[in-house]
Amino acid sequence: METLTTSTLRNIRNKKKWNLVRLEAATGMSSQHISEIENGKRDPRLSSIERIAQALGYTIVLVPTKMAPTVRRFISRYSERKT
Repeated sequence: METLTTSTLRNIRNKKKWNLVRLEAATGMSSQHISEIENGKRDPRLSSIERIAQALGYTIVLVPTKMAPTVRRFISRYSERKT
């Protein structure tokens, strides 16, 4: 399980070979705004992160810190069964 950082969104976008213009079209957010989020120059709202993640095919899940180890184990076991 990966902890989300704004640079993680950029890495996902790059792996999908999407440029900022394509993500702009998919989210309705300006490419300048997205770039500032990815580069840590803007403190994004959760709704902005959700829009970007959804456009890239991801879902944001918020987990309380105390529950994170349990959730990580569960996801790891589930992922192992799928492969």
